[in-house]
Amino acid sequence: MSKRWFQAHQRDTWRRQARSKGYRARSAFKLKQIQDKFHLIREGDLVLDVGCHPGGWTQVSVEETGKNGLVIGIDLLASAPVEGAQMVTGDVTDSNSQQRILELLQEG
Repeated sequence: MSKRWFQAHQRDTWRRQARSKGYRARSAFKLKQIQDKFHLIREGDLVLDVGCHPGGWTQVSVEETGKNGLVIGIDLLASAPVEGAQMVTGDVTDSNSQQRILELLQEG
C-alpha cells in the first residue's frame, strides 16, 4: 500500500461519510442510490445478501426491510454481526451453507 494511496483513502469523502453514519463500507451509499431510484427492497421483504462482507449493503437492507423483514448475509469471510440480520460464514454453493440458510428462513 503506497503512502499516496493511503493519503487519498483518508481524504475520501464517501469513506468519511460512511464512517460517520455507522456504515461499514462506502458502497452502502451505492445501494441507497439504487434503492432511491428503483425501490427494489420494500418493508417486510426477504433479502439474501450473497457476498455480504463487510456488511454495508446488509446494513442498508436491514434499514429498508424494517422489523417485519428478514435479511440474511453470507460470505466466505467472517463478518461482524449486523443488528437485525442473520450472518452466515460459508460458500453459498455449499450444501451445508444452503441448509443453514433454509434453517434461518424457517425460523423466520
